[in-house]
Order: sequence, then C-alpha cells, then structure tokens
Amino acid sequence: MVRKTKFIFLIVLVAVLLTGCIGGRSLDMPSHLNGGAEPNPIRFINTGEVTRTFGFFGVSGEYAQQQELIKGVSGELLGEPARPNLECPYLLPRVRQAYLNAVAVLDRYVENSMETVDRVHVIYDYLVSRIKYDFLLFDHSVAGNFVDRQHNSFTIIGVFINGRAVCQGISRAFDLLVAIEGIESVEIEGQYQWDTAEDNWVTHTWNKVNIEGFWYNVDATAGSITAFINGREVVLFSHAYLLVSDSSMTGGRHRFPVGALNPPAWVDYPDLHDLFSEIIVDDINELFAVFDRAAASRGLTGRFELKLNFDHSSVDILAAFNRVRNREITEWYSKINGHYIFLLYS
Repeated sequence: MVRKTKFIFLIVLVAVLLTGCIGGRSLDMPSHLNGGAEPNPIRFINTGEVTRTFGFFGVSGEYAQQQELIKGVSGELLGEPARPNLECPYLLPRVRQAYLNAVAVLDRYVENSMETVDRVHVIYDYLVSRIKYDFLLFDHSVAGNFVDRQHNSFTIIGVFINGRAVCQGISRAFDLLVAIEGIESVEIEGQYQWDTAEDNWVTHTWNKVNIEGFWYNVDATAGSITAFINGREVVLFSHAYLLVSDSSMTGGRHRFPVGALNPPAWVDYPDLHDLFSEIIVDDINELFAVFDRAAASRGLTGRFELKLNFDHSSVDILAAFNRVRNREITEWYSKINGHYIFLLYS
C-alpha cells in the first residue's frame, strides 16, 4: 500500500495545492508558512541562557560586520552564543536591519512549542520558497567574469533585505537563523554539478546542522528551482536536500571538500519523509495507484512529491504518466535517492 493510508495522496494534494496556484510567483507555498505568528515569540538568543553580548568596534564594512554577526551569535566569536549589541555606534544600518529581519522571520513562522527538527524544517522551507536565486550573478561568474565576493548576494543582506542571493548568501542566512534558535551548524564549501550534460561543476556552499548529536546535510539552494510554466516564472521547492546523509548528497550532484571542516552525516533523519508528508512509493503498482488518484482528482492543480523507493527507470515514469490522460504533467527529477516533484495541471 502507499504509506500513510490509501487516501494520503488526496490529502497531500488538497493541502498543498489549495495554498497556491500556477498564476503566482510560487506554485507551492508551504502551508505552515501561511499560519499566524506567535503572540509572544521566544528566541533562544534573547533568553536568559545567553548572557554575553558583542559589539562591532574595529570591524569596518558591511561584509566584515555580517561575518562578525554570524560568528558572534553562533558562539564562534566568544566560545558561546552571544547577543549582538544593536545599539553599538559602529554597527552599520543595513547589517542591523538584516539581523532584525532575520529575527522577524523566526518570530513570524517558528512556534514556541516546536522541536529542533521542526524549526530547521521551517527555516529550510522559508529559504527555498521565499528567496530568489541571483541568476545574473551566477551567469556572470560562470562566464569567467570578475565577481566581487563581497557582493550583497553572497551575504545575509542579500537574503534578508534584497530577497535575492546565491548559495553562499543562503547558507549564511541558514547559519544565522539556526544560531538565533540555539542550533549548531557549519558551512560546507564543496562542488555542485549544475550541468549534467557537460559534466560541469561549480563551487557550491551548503550547511550541516546538528540535531540531538547527529549531523545532517541541508542545502536550501539546491532545494529550490525556478521554472517557466505557461510563460510564467514559478519557484518550485522540494525536501530532497533537507536533513540527509553524506551518501544521499554524493548520490546526487554534490561533492564534498577534502580536508575541510566536515562533520560526517551518516544517515538521513529518521522517518524523514513522514516529517514532510511526502508520499513514499515502494513498487510500480503503488506508483500507478498514485497516478490513478491524480487522474481522479477533478481539476486540482499544483505539485506533489514522491519518493520512489524501488529500482525504476524513465519507462516506469512514462507508464505512470500515461494513466493520467486528462492532464499535463511536468516532472522534475531532483537526482537524489529517487526523489521526484511532479507538477499537475489541466
């Protein structure tokens, strides 16, 4: 059977699809990013557990201050987490505002009762669904042109003020957000295969996060893709790169650095796909059953995620497509452990 009861497909489809539509910027806003904010949000960095503060004396320039901010909040600067002194006269306005905006994101979306894994989940979903990738800067770099490594898109200003960044800015934003929540993370600088046809690899940055003593990979850049559907730009996201092992990452498009800080991530997070309400399919008959339910879904449009937990080929996918004759389906293969996103529209 398809796990999480036989009607899980329709539950997921209705819950996800009715929160967004193809006509908007994003096809699939996460439902938990559309709820109400806590009336009295509690951030770890502002609790009594954090007793030290730090300033920015002698740290000049926005780029350096942003780096100092992340180091200070995470504990790298003083050996323990510390609060930034937002009244420090040396603190530059946009750095201060980026920090305040980061706290506001957490206040808006993270509930006080959430466990660590749920907080990481919310942070990931926020970054992959709300932050645009700076393709102009990426194309400029791939073309061999000079790129200022202190460009805003490499920083938290790019994320929390401009809403646009590349992988380094997104990974630094993740570091800051989880640090404010008291969660340990590190930044990983490896490589990503951005062009499989030409086997082209680029320098790429993502994160590892520590949950209850175990490390997991989180790549909020690779979890998002910009596509054009019916002439409109839409941002799609998946959970393929959230809380996964090193072997899951290297089985896709990632290469890890050699000799750099890289705590091993031995396993995927337990019950990973239950956490994300993703449909796990164990054989070809279950795959056909899912698409039969799609065919009977009476006009709903949007996205759904599948984890194909069996050996399969493109022939199997096409056979499943053929069971939905009244719809068009565009498929995105995330190239990690059989994880697919399917778009369903009339």
